[in-house]
Amino acid sequence: MDRCESRLCLLDNDLLESTSNIFNRDSEDARSSGYESCDSLTPPPSPPSTPSSKVRTPSAGKKEVMMYSNMADLSECLQYITGMQDLCDVTFLVGNRQLPVHGVKAILATRSRVFYQMILQHQRKVTESEKPKSRLRMRAKSSVNLNSKLQIPVPDYDHEVFSNLVNFLHSGRVRVQLGTVTGLFCAAIEFGLKDLQKACWDFLKRCGGEDQKRALMTSAQNYLKKKGAQKILTLL
Repeated sequence: MDRCESRLCLLDNDLLESTSNIFNRDSEDARSSGYESCDSLTPPPSPPSTPSSKVRTPSAGKKEVMMYSNMADLSECLQYITGMQDLCDVTFLVGNRQLPVHGVKAILATRSRVFYQMILQHQRKVTESEKPKSRLRMRAKSSVNLNSKLQIPVPDYDHEVFSNLVNFLHSGRVRVQLGTVTGLFCAAIEFGLKDLQKACWDFLKRCGGEDQKRALMTSAQNYLKKKGAQKILTLL
């Protein structure tokens, strides 16, 4: 009897660091970890004709094992998670208006060590501030905490930028545009996402028009305290 094994992988930090192609475009083929970027004047390349799911048939004389993968469907499903508030267990309050961005702690923590430390730190703060004075209260608190969601303020990022970042961490896909590339580049550096950082930098180097440079200069002023913004200003 053939055995089906899933080869789906949400994250491999070491693999990401050694991968040169890292930006998935908005096509149905999300199996590859590579990226292809283009500026606003160049149309995107045509999607490859290879299917998004693949089945390897066993060769003659070898152990019969069928390997099946479908990364496109996985990416599509994970992309919807952030829009389903009831399935998320962490909420980021973004910007001065503290607009919510929802996510799953387990995914974010495994995708970024910086996110892991951030989540762990805020969980400890909540635990310390809610220490009960009696065992009865302790039981009541523990039952409430199972259903409560962690809230983390993120005041120094634009809501659209941070929402795109969280979606990227969940699904592995993001649309890099002129209006968000500066914030994404700063966030990629801050949260240790080398693949996204490389994709944004490639996009930035393609922005050679005067209007594009002015737009980047304006957006960089909003992130002057970030290393990414300072690097962009040197490029301009």
